[in-house]
Amino acid sequence: MPYRVVEYDSDPTGMPGMEVLINEWAAKGYSFHQAVRESNRWVLFLSSNEFTSCS
Repeated sequence: MPYRVVEYDSDPTGMPGMEVLINEWAAKGYSFHQAVRESNRWVLFLSSNEFTSCS
């Protein structure tokens, strides 16, 4: 399963801004998997909703 790692620097909107970012990636076919806080930023892990076959 392909993953995408996205950094999120807390802007003035805070958590609602993170939700908007997650929704934008969901529209691109990714599901939120995990968020990890590092100092003053977040690292979001998103997984692809697309299935790939191994031939």
